[in-house]
Amino acid sequence: CSLNLTHAFVNKLVIEKKVNVSVDLRDNQYTEILDIKDNFSGRLNLSRCNLEEIRIADNCRCDMLFNYSGKCFNLVVGDVFSGVMNIRNSCFHNLEIGYYCYAEIKLSENWGRKNISVGDSFRGTLSVDSVVAKNIRIGNDCRGKINISSKDGRCGVKNLEVDDDFNGELNLRYMQTIETVNIGAQAAGRLDMVSCPSVKAVRIEENFNGVADFSSSGLMYLQAQKGCRGRFVFLHCDNLSLLKLPRS
Repeated sequence: CSLNLTHAFVNKLVIEKKVNVSVDLRDNQYTEILDIKDNFSGRLNLSRCNLEEIRIADNCRCDMLFNYSGKCFNLVVGDVFSGVMNIRNSCFHNLEIGYYCYAEIKLSENWGRKNISVGDSFRGTLSVDSVVAKNIRIGNDCRGKINISSKDGRCGVKNLEVDDDFNGELNLRYMQTIETVNIGAQAAGRLDMVSCPSVKAVRIEENFNGVADFSSSGLMYLQAQKGCRGRFVFLHCDNLSLLKLPRS
Protein backbone atom coordinates (compact mmCIF):
# COMPACT_ATOMS: atom_id res chain seq x y z
CA CYS A 1 0.00 0.00 0.00
CA SER A 2 0.96 3.65 0.06
CA LEU A 3 0.69 6.16 2.89
CA ASN A 4 0.39 9.88 2.28
CA LEU A 5 1.38 11.53 5.56
CA THR A 6 2.16 14.97 4.21
CA HIS A 7 0.15 16.81 6.87
CA ALA A 8 -0.16 14.04 9.47
CA PHE A 9 0.06 15.36 13.02
CA VAL A 10 2.25 12.44 14.17
CA ASN A 11 5.37 12.86 16.28
CA LYS A 12 6.79 9.34 15.76
CA LEU A 13 6.18 6.95 12.88
CA VAL A 14 7.01 3.26 13.46
CA ILE A 15 6.97 0.73 10.59
CA GLU A 16 7.04 -2.84 11.89
CA LYS A 17 8.88 -5.89 10.49
CA LYS A 18 8.33 -7.24 6.98
CA VAL A 19 6.22 -4.31 5.80
CA ASN A 20 6.06 -3.40 2.11
CA VAL A 21 4.82 0.18 1.77
CA SER A 22 5.45 3.48 0.03
CA VAL A 23 5.60 6.37 2.53
CA ASP A 24 5.20 10.01 1.53
CA LEU A 25 6.32 12.45 4.24
CA ARG A 26 6.98 15.41 1.97
CA ASP A 27 6.47 18.80 3.63
CA ASN A 28 5.51 17.18 6.94
CA GLN A 29 6.27 19.66 9.74
CA TYR A 30 5.24 17.43 12.67
CA THR A 31 6.94 14.02 12.42
CA GLU A 32 10.33 14.01 14.18
CA ILE A 33 11.19 10.28 14.42
CA LEU A 34 11.01 7.58 11.74
CA ASP A 35 11.71 4.06 13.04
CA ILE A 36 11.73 1.24 10.46
CA LYS A 37 12.09 -2.36 11.65
CA ASP A 38 13.75 -5.36 9.96
CA ASN A 39 12.99 -6.57 6.42
CA PHE A 40 11.28 -3.41 5.24
CA SER A 41 10.73 -3.11 1.50
CA GLY A 42 9.40 0.03 -0.12
CA ARG A 43 9.94 3.69 -0.88
CA LEU A 44 10.43 6.77 1.28
CA ASN A 45 9.97 10.35 0.12
CA LEU A 46 11.14 12.61 2.96
CA SER A 47 11.79 15.86 1.10
CA ARG A 48 11.31 19.10 3.04
CA CYS A 49 10.15 17.31 6.21
CA ASN A 50 11.33 18.01 9.78
CA LEU A 51 12.66 14.58 10.76
CA GLU A 52 15.36 14.56 13.43
CA GLU A 53 15.91 10.80 13.85
CA ILE A 54 15.80 8.18 11.08
CA ARG A 55 16.48 4.56 12.02
CA ILE A 56 16.39 1.79 9.41
CA ALA A 57 16.95 -1.74 10.77
CA ASP A 58 18.58 -4.80 9.14
CA ASN A 59 17.84 -6.46 5.79
CA CYS A 60 15.87 -3.55 4.35
CA ARG A 61 15.47 -2.80 0.67
CA CYS A 62 14.52 0.82 0.31
CA ASP A 63 14.55 3.65 -2.21
CA MET A 64 14.85 6.86 -0.21
CA LEU A 65 14.68 10.45 -1.47
CA PHE A 66 15.47 13.26 0.97
CA ASN A 67 15.90 16.76 -0.43
CA TYR A 68 16.00 19.99 1.60
CA SER A 69 15.66 18.74 5.17
CA GLY A 70 13.86 21.12 7.50
CA LYS A 71 16.12 20.19 10.45
CA CYS A 72 19.47 18.53 11.02
CA PHE A 73 18.94 14.79 11.43
CA ASN A 74 20.68 11.59 12.55
CA LEU A 75 20.50 8.68 10.11
CA VAL A 76 21.44 5.15 11.21
CA VAL A 77 20.99 2.29 8.71
CA GLY A 78 21.44 -1.35 9.77
CA ASP A 79 23.13 -4.29 8.07
CA VAL A 80 22.53 -5.64 4.53
CA PHE A 81 20.86 -2.51 3.21
CA SER A 82 20.09 -2.27 -0.50
CA GLY A 83 18.30 0.11 -2.82
CA VAL A 84 18.97 3.74 -3.73
CA MET A 85 19.50 6.48 -1.16
CA ASN A 86 19.57 10.05 -2.46
CA ILE A 87 20.16 12.88 0.05
CA ARG A 88 20.62 16.40 -1.29
CA ASN A 89 20.78 19.93 0.13
CA SER A 90 20.26 18.69 3.68
CA CYS A 91 21.87 18.88 7.12
CA PHE A 92 22.84 15.80 9.14
CA HIS A 93 24.43 15.41 12.58
CA ASN A 94 25.55 11.85 11.95
CA LEU A 95 25.25 9.38 9.06
CA GLU A 96 25.99 5.71 9.66
CA ILE A 97 25.58 2.71 7.31
CA GLY A 98 25.90 -0.88 8.59
CA TYR A 99 27.58 -4.10 7.43
CA TYR A 100 27.40 -5.56 3.89
CA CYS A 101 25.58 -2.69 2.26
CA TYR A 102 25.14 -2.99 -1.50
CA ALA A 103 23.06 0.10 -2.09
CA GLU A 104 23.65 3.07 -4.33
CA ILE A 105 24.18 6.02 -2.00
CA LYS A 106 24.23 9.56 -3.37
CA LEU A 107 25.08 12.51 -1.13
CA SER A 108 25.29 15.96 -2.70
CA GLU A 109 25.61 19.48 -1.31
CA ASN A 110 24.93 18.41 2.27
CA TRP A 111 26.61 19.52 5.47
CA GLY A 112 27.18 17.56 8.67
CA ARG A 113 28.63 18.02 12.14
CA LYS A 114 30.09 14.53 12.51
CA ASN A 115 31.41 11.70 10.38
CA ILE A 116 30.02 9.70 7.52
CA SER A 117 30.59 6.04 8.42
CA VAL A 118 30.15 3.00 6.15
CA GLY A 119 30.44 -0.46 7.72
CA ASP A 120 32.48 -3.52 6.76
CA SER A 121 32.12 -5.43 3.47
CA PHE A 122 30.64 -2.53 1.50
CA ARG A 123 29.59 -3.72 -1.97
CA GLY A 124 27.69 -0.75 -3.34
CA THR A 125 28.45 2.70 -4.73
CA LEU A 126 29.02 5.77 -2.56
CA SER A 127 29.00 9.11 -4.40
CA VAL A 128 29.77 12.17 -2.26
CA ASP A 129 29.71 15.56 -3.99
CA SER A 130 30.36 18.85 -2.18
CA VAL A 131 29.43 17.44 1.23
CA VAL A 132 30.83 19.12 4.34
CA ALA A 133 31.74 16.59 7.06
CA LYS A 134 34.64 16.10 9.44
CA ASN A 135 35.61 12.71 8.12
CA ILE A 136 34.52 9.79 5.92
CA ARG A 137 35.31 6.30 7.18
CA ILE A 138 34.95 3.09 5.15
CA GLY A 139 35.09 -0.27 6.98
CA ASN A 140 37.05 -3.46 6.30
CA ASP A 141 36.76 -5.58 3.16
CA CYS A 142 35.32 -2.88 0.92
CA ARG A 143 34.74 -4.04 -2.66
CA GLY A 144 32.56 -1.14 -3.74
CA LYS A 145 33.11 2.11 -5.60
CA ILE A 146 33.80 5.32 -3.67
CA ASN A 147 33.54 8.59 -5.61
CA ILE A 148 34.26 11.82 -3.73
CA SER A 149 34.23 15.23 -5.39
CA SER A 150 33.79 18.93 -4.66
CA LYS A 151 32.76 21.92 -6.72
CA ASP A 152 35.25 24.27 -5.00
CA GLY A 153 37.70 24.45 -2.11
CA ARG A 154 35.13 25.60 0.44
CA CYS A 155 32.67 22.72 0.36
CA GLY A 156 33.88 19.17 0.87
CA VAL A 157 35.50 16.52 3.08
CA LYS A 158 39.08 16.93 4.31
CA ASN A 159 39.89 13.49 5.73
CA LEU A 160 39.25 9.96 4.45
CA GLU A 161 39.93 6.67 6.24
CA VAL A 162 39.64 3.26 4.57
CA ASP A 163 40.13 0.19 6.77
CA ASP A 164 41.88 -3.11 5.94
CA ASP A 165 41.40 -5.40 2.90
CA PHE A 166 40.24 -2.67 0.52
CA ASN A 167 39.77 -4.06 -2.98
CA GLY A 168 37.43 -1.57 -4.59
CA GLU A 169 37.78 1.69 -6.48
CA LEU A 170 38.48 5.03 -4.83
CA ASN A 171 38.04 8.05 -7.10
CA LEU A 172 39.18 11.47 -5.82
CA ARG A 173 39.87 13.04 -9.22
CA TYR A 174 39.79 16.84 -9.19
CA MET A 175 38.79 16.82 -5.49
CA GLN A 176 39.52 20.28 -4.08
CA THR A 177 39.23 19.84 -0.31
CA ILE A 178 40.65 16.43 0.69
CA GLU A 179 43.96 16.74 2.57
CA THR A 180 44.74 13.40 4.21
CA VAL A 181 43.97 9.83 3.14
CA ASN A 182 44.66 6.71 5.24
CA ILE A 183 44.43 3.25 3.64
CA GLY A 184 44.46 0.10 5.79
CA ALA A 185 46.48 -3.10 5.47
CA GLN A 186 46.18 -5.71 2.68
CA ALA A 187 44.78 -3.17 0.20
CA ALA A 188 44.64 -4.26 -3.44
CA GLY A 189 42.22 -1.85 -5.04
CA ARG A 190 42.66 1.21 -7.21
CA LEU A 191 43.31 4.69 -5.77
CA ASP A 192 42.74 7.49 -8.29
CA MET A 193 43.82 10.96 -7.13
CA VAL A 194 44.73 12.38 -10.53
CA SER A 195 44.58 16.20 -10.64
CA CYS A 196 43.57 16.41 -6.97
CA PRO A 197 45.21 19.71 -5.93
CA SER A 198 44.33 19.64 -2.22
CA VAL A 199 45.71 16.23 -1.18
CA LYS A 200 48.81 16.59 1.01
CA ALA A 201 49.50 13.34 2.86
CA VAL A 202 48.67 9.69 2.12
CA ARG A 203 49.45 6.81 4.47
CA ILE A 204 49.14 3.17 3.33
CA GLU A 205 49.47 0.29 5.78
CA GLU A 206 51.15 -3.09 5.30
CA ASN A 207 51.09 -5.29 2.18
CA PHE A 208 49.69 -2.85 -0.36
CA ASN A 209 49.27 -4.52 -3.75
CA GLY A 210 47.06 -2.09 -5.64
CA VAL A 211 47.49 0.84 -8.00
CA ALA A 212 47.71 4.43 -6.75
CA ASP A 213 47.80 7.23 -9.32
CA PHE A 214 48.67 10.73 -8.01
CA SER A 215 49.51 12.34 -11.36
CA SER A 216 49.27 16.16 -11.42
CA SER A 217 48.11 16.23 -7.80
CA GLY A 218 49.25 18.37 -4.87
CA LEU A 219 50.67 15.37 -2.97
CA MET A 220 53.53 16.28 -0.62
CA TYR A 221 54.05 13.14 1.49
CA LEU A 222 53.45 9.41 0.97
CA GLN A 223 54.20 6.62 3.43
CA ALA A 224 53.74 2.91 2.72
CA GLN A 225 54.47 0.18 5.28
CA LYS A 226 56.32 -3.12 4.86
CA GLY A 227 55.27 -5.68 2.28
CA CYS A 228 54.39 -3.01 -0.28
CA ARG A 229 54.44 -4.38 -3.84
CA GLY A 230 51.90 -2.15 -5.53
CA ARG A 231 52.27 0.47 -8.23
CA PHE A 232 52.56 4.23 -7.65
CA VAL A 233 52.35 6.95 -10.31
CA PHE A 234 53.74 10.42 -9.51
CA LEU A 235 53.82 12.14 -12.90
CA HIS A 236 53.91 15.96 -12.61
CA CYS A 237 53.63 15.98 -8.79
CA ASP A 238 55.43 19.30 -8.33
CA ASN A 239 54.89 19.47 -4.55
CA LEU A 240 56.14 15.96 -3.77
CA SER A 241 58.81 16.25 -1.08
CA LEU A 242 58.97 12.91 0.79
CA LEU A 243 58.41 9.25 -0.05
CA LYS A 244 58.73 6.95 2.96
CA LEU A 245 58.79 3.40 1.59
CA PRO A 246 59.98 0.06 3.02
CA ARG A 247 63.56 -0.98 2.18
CA SER A 248 62.35 -4.13 0.46
